Amino acid sequence: MIKIGRNDSCPCGSGKKYKKCCGKNNVITVGHIIEKELEEIHKDIIQYAMTNYDDFIQDYVEKYHHDIEFPEEAAEVFHFYCTLYVITTVEMENGKTILVEYIDRYVHKQKRQQIKDIMRSWAKARPSISIVCEKDDNNDLKVEDFFAEEMMTLSVPEDHADISVGGMLLSIILPAGHEKWMTFTVGLDITSDKTEKMTTKILRLLEETGLDSTEFVTSNFIELVSEFIYTEAELTATDVEWQSQAQFEVAQLLEEKISNYFSQGEIINLAFMLWQKFCDKKNPRIQKPVLYVAAIIYLMDQMMPFGIGVTQAGLAKDFNIPSSSISNKFKELEAILSEDINELKTRLHELNNGVHH
Repeated sequence: MIKIGRNDSCPCGSGKKYKKCCGKNNVITVGHIIEKELEEIHKDIIQYAMTNYDDFIQDYVEKYHHDIEFPEEAAEVFHFYCTLYVITTVEMENGKTILVEYIDRYVHKQKRQQIKDIMRSWAKARPSISIVCEKDDNNDLKVEDFFAEEMMTLSVPEDHADISVGGMLLSIILPAGHEKWMTFTVGLDITSDKTEKMTTKILRLLEETGLDSTEFVTSNFIELVSEFIYTEAELTATDVEWQSQAQFEVAQLLEEKISNYFSQGEIINLAFMLWQKFCDKKNPRIQKPVLYVAAIIYLMDQMMPFGIGVTQAGLAKDFNIPSSSISNKFKELEAILSEDINELKTRLHELNNGVHH
């Protein structure tokens, strides 16, 4: 343990006096100081990357994912996680990632041998999806790898420790010594109430790619970032004030079923938005909610230039309803939402170009 004066600046880096920060017992662990130093190195790595390889990062993101669009605030989040991915995963012409190049250049400048050893181990950085099982007062999470079902201890920054137990975390993880891992800066999380929905999307994407789980997370990390952002931002049935219980029941069932057909978060959001607009314009009387759910799913596929081949007969079998009923509700939706559908077709065309890019 290291003795710290009560009026000294706290070694944790908060900028506060030690007595007003970590000084309850007038001692602070070396491990806590090392974690703070590692977090500062993370920031320096990002600064190094942006100073020396900004064009490389921008070109990669635009080349492979120019089709993904977000509102401004979400776009900033998306670009940040793309940057983390490129820094740690994408090799440059010299055969090194930006992270490995940084380590080679600057590891010798560190004074602590433990910091040097940990930095060298960062060559093992990897994208990860995990489920948060426990968290303690030291900003450590007990997480389970989504695919490997292995438990690990994961350290996260203090100002990003509000991750909910049962939630899901997408992050770049790095060894942190003593059988611990840490997130590279911060991870992208979704709350526990959306874990099941995200699980369905991930498994569907995995099936579509045909990759093994390890290669899938690495190769599809940027698309997974997009899905995490959309899933966390998605409206749910309870977010909207419906005009009838039946309208609410359609929304609930749509939430439950649509991800079985479409994995893209934005398509799911658009389907939900269309149902809202339809209810606002018509305020329909609903006897069987499932008819509208099937019709909306069919409508979304029909709107897409390269749909997945959803048929009324197939939906009728899936939902155990007559295909003629789906046809009637589909025509009703088309008639009421014609203007909205025309506006959205362009957006869906862009999304499908991205899927088949």
